[in-house]
Amino acid sequence: MNTIWSTSVAILFCNSLIAQGFFVKGIMIDSLTKEPIPFAAIQLKNTEIGTTSNVEGNFELEIPFDRRHDTLFISCLNYQTKAIPADQLKEKDNLIALFPISYELAEVVVQGKPKRTERLGVYSKQSSSQFSPWIGHQIAVFIPNHDKSKGQLKKVGIYLTDWGKPNAPFRIRIYNMGQDSFPDQDILKESLVIKAEKKGWFWYDISSYDVYFPENGAFIAMELVFTDKKYYWHHWFGEGEKREKRTRYGSTIGLTKKTDDSWTFFKRTSWKKSFINPSLNAMIAAEVDFFD
Repeated sequence: MNTIWSTSVAILFCNSLIAQGFFVKGIMIDSLTKEPIPFAAIQLKNTEIGTTSNVEGNFELEIPFDRRHDTLFISCLNYQTKAIPADQLKEKDNLIALFPISYELAEVVVQGKPKRTERLGVYSKQSSSQFSPWIGHQIAVFIPNHDKSKGQLKKVGIYLTDWGKPNAPFRIRIYNMGQDSFPDQDILKESLVIKAEKKGWFWYDISSYDVYFPENGAFIAMELVFTDKKYYWHHWFGEGEKREKRTRYGSTIGLTKKTDDSWTFFKRTSWKKSFINPSLNAMIAAEVDFFD
């Protein structure tokens, strides 16, 4: 009996450890200026476990015990990505320095008044479904430039549903296309964190940022960032005995039937050309001024 009891206790103790996990925390700083870095993404490899640093650069993340040897990937706009084993950050205050990078993008000068303005991307008046990314994740739509015309991005649009918190802040990222046809370099250099006031299409004017529209198209991305605990929400998932309450964060993006020339990409620690349903696209669009 004692042996059986001891074994049971050991099993319960191990299960408790796995369930409890441990916390990693710290502050993100610029390696040169030593200034805090807000909204850096901290993501546990191949999982939905992640967060972002807050406006003061601080972060805290719970790691399951059975994932203690996994790698945390830390990334941020205009900084090199860093990989750190999760257990190296356990139970201490960490100061994590990220190294700034600079891109050499081709300068495109547009002059005069635009000859036309076009709305491109995945646009529909209503969504047929929705998707809830996690903190630090990005969802992007590729918008082609069929005529390879000289253009400048005027507005970006994202359709937010009423499932979740449509007024939660998020960051806009805009990328050019790399040689592998995946998102590559940021062509919007500023950290643009914005919020909508209600569900539906939310259009944001970026004309003052002078973001050119590349000849081979661009990726418009939504990145979920952590700003306040009030944007957490809960929903029920599954049916019957498997029904469980799940915690999510922030806004949800509308989905609609896939178009032939726009593709949805998703990023946790790396970009993937895949989605929860290959017949759906995220509702992300742009208005572009063309000059030729």
